[in-house]
Amino acid sequence: MSKNIKEERFRWISPIINKETTIVSLLKVCPYSESSIKRWLRAFREGGIEALEPKSTRPKTQPNETPIRIKERV
Repeated sequence: MSKNIKEERFRWISPIINKETTIVSLLKVCPYSESSIKRWLRAFREGGIEALEPKSTRPKTQPNETPIRIKERV
């Protein structure tokens, strides 16, 4: 059992990296989608195991926020 998400993702993509299996055959037993596996492979190849850490999905801005000029008037 993996200790965290990063290790779990690496556990699923390591057979592909080591050329032990293909993406197609892995998807038959893997609970994750093909796009997720490909995204994790790309991230691993670009940044190593640290790149498999989950990224925040929190929005950087609030589109419905009241403009500052209106806040200042109130």
